[in-house]
Amino acid sequence: MISEMSDGKTKVQTLPCDHAQAMQRIDLSTFRGLLENGHGLDCYCPGCRQWAHANLPDLVRQGLGDRLIRESRPRCRKCGSSGEWQVRPPVPRFDGARWMQ
Repeated sequence: MISEMSDGKTKVQTLPCDHAQAMQRIDLSTFRGLLENGHGLDCYCPGCRQWAHANLPDLVRQGLGDRLIRESRPRCRKCGSSGEWQVRPPVPRFDGARWMQ
């Protein structure tokens, strides 16, 4: 529904049924939150310029699931430098002829 205001500007009015449903909030602040929502976590070492994949199921099994990611600093096994986290979004799986379902 569109109506015009007295100053000549167009004002768009929508009905409550026109709005998209609210999305559910997901928690990506902990190792468990990333794992439960299908995200991945990688580490980058600026010292030796290497990438490593963080094994989220192992971190949760070791009792670190509720630890905040921003308060945890990865350390490089190769050179000992402090690393940087990078959260990876969920990736759709390829199952033959069907790509993104």
